[in-house]
Amino acid sequence: NIAVFWVKVPSIPANSTKKIYLNVNPDRTEDLSNGKAVFDVFDDFETDEGDWNYVGGINLEFLGDSTVRVSASENFTKAVKQVTYTQRDLIIEFRMKPETVSGERSDFGVCWHSDTAEDLAYYFRFNNNYNELLRHTSMPGDGGTDKSYISSGITWGDVWRIVKIIYISAEMKAIVYVDGTKTHEHTFTAEPSGNKAGIYKHDADGTALYDWVRVRKYTEPEPSVTVVKAIATPTLDLKKMIANCLAGKKAQILDNYPIIRLKSGTTVIKDIQATAKHVKHDEANNRYIVMFLFMDESSDEYTTDNQELWFPHPDGNYLAFTQTQSFTKTADEPLPLRWEIYLPYTVDELDGQIL
Repeated sequence: NIAVFWVKVPSIPANSTKKIYLNVNPDRTEDLSNGKAVFDVFDDFETDEGDWNYVGGINLEFLGDSTVRVSASENFTKAVKQVTYTQRDLIIEFRMKPETVSGERSDFGVCWHSDTAEDLAYYFRFNNNYNELLRHTSMPGDGGTDKSYISSGITWGDVWRIVKIIYISAEMKAIVYVDGTKTHEHTFTAEPSGNKAGIYKHDADGTALYDWVRVRKYTEPEPSVTVVKAIATPTLDLKKMIANCLAGKKAQILDNYPIIRLKSGTTVIKDIQATAKHVKHDEANNRYIVMFLFMDESSDEYTTDNQELWFPHPDGNYLAFTQTQSFTKTADEPLPLRWEIYLPYTVDELDGQIL
């Protein structure tokens, strides 16, 4: 299973790092997503049908399934979201799928640094034959003073595409990614003063479906997170430790925070000490869940294909768990790891004896 989540950080001081530790319990997790609270501009086309300003003969048909059909009765039109943003460095993203193609082009895209009138703004448009970044001096019209035209298009068809545009104000530069692949880069000669974003329809031909449009602040480097969840089977040594605890021969099962040993084949890459823990009584399933968090903040690069969980003990460290999972750490990103231990005993038997 893959979970995608967003964390909005109010502020990070310049040239600094902010750590965020998440302990996610899948048994009690629910979706509290709020795109409007996370993004500076957001629309998933479920509500707020009247929250758009139309310039020219563009039409947004809200279909009731969290998509909108975009069409136009004339060329050079846009629909601008009536939400302002303050940052000049930004990322604008949208997910769309061509629906019908008529005429030669059927261009679709987005605009940013715009207002709700027929004025100067940045635009990106693409179709099956070409894609283009441009800065218009007026709408409607094709009077772009800055243009970057690429004669190879983005493959049209019944396929959803995710387009991401990074705009860096100090350089007046826009970089375009389609489905994660960089396709376009252009440096403009001037920057519009608007503070709104929206959908752009260059030609009246054809229709397309949009799933969502969103704008967020851009920083360099972009914050990143990697979470690896590890679950493994206990070794005989750990089972003996539990038995000794239940027999009264020792006070606690897990005496100290463990270390995770990362290996490649039989070669040990490194040991990482746990930095945090969380213990949960899962009474419904008659067990304890112990979650340990590990963090490698080094600039090391490696790939590990098997891991071991070791617990320090006065009588000698003992191997508690082994598991086989492959993941890679890059030099420019920290690597957080979470290891969950399930102890299938009653609450009365283990109460107070975990850590």
